[in-house]
Amino acid sequence: MLDVGCGPGRDAAWLAELGFDAAGIDLSMGMLQEGRRRGVCVPLFQADMRHLPFRTGGLDGLWVCASLLHVPKETVNDVLGELSRVVYPGHIAVA
Repeated sequence: MLDVGCGPGRDAAWLAELGFDAAGIDLSMGMLQEGRRRGVCVPLFQADMRHLPFRTGGLDGLWVCASLLHVPKETVNDVLGELSRVVYPGHIAVA
């Protein structure tokens, strides 16, 4: 489960506690460093949700909580397309 726009990784850590194989991405290195400072132990990577570094259909699920509000309105459809691209067909993206 990939937490897209994870900030300091709170939700990614929660997903791992629930038993998911979780990781997080965020554009802000400062937020990722804050997660490490707080002791978040899931993998956290710097990446842009407009250009996800994952192969097509390579992920089983996405958690996109309060991340799309940071996307300019005119590019939301492109971002949703990129999110759909990386999720395995028939699996789920929660936005």
